[in-house]
Amino acid sequence: DPPSLSPKKMIILVESENEINTFAAYRTLSVDLPESTLIEKLENLFTTFLSRTTKRNPEELSAREIDVLKLVARGYLNKEIADALAISLHTVISHRKNITRKLGIKTVPGLTLYALMNGLISSSDIQ
Repeated sequence: DPPSLSPKKMIILVESENEINTFAAYRTLSVDLPESTLIEKLENLFTTFLSRTTKRNPEELSAREIDVLKLVARGYLNKEIADALAISLHTVISHRKNITRKLGIKTVPGLTLYALMNGLISSSDIQ
């Protein structure tokens, strides 16, 4: 009988949309590591990821853009952000475009990492 394989959870951090770079640059972490070690290693990966994906001198975000970024990082949908901040859906979309342009980060996971690493949210805020 073949050995039974237990299901594994996988998180993939991608530095580029280019498939060659994606497969050449991935790393793995065992979730069997002690929690403190795993957190330390993830923080190191996040720091590396952010240093490669953010512009060297991102434009300063407005207070409202920071509000939107925090909610994006917490997993809110655009409509939920609009309701929470009492602004229109169109305004949320405009703020998100500005955030993406200013930070040079195009994905929600990337924005979440940015918010975490810059103290805008804590890991317990993420849904």
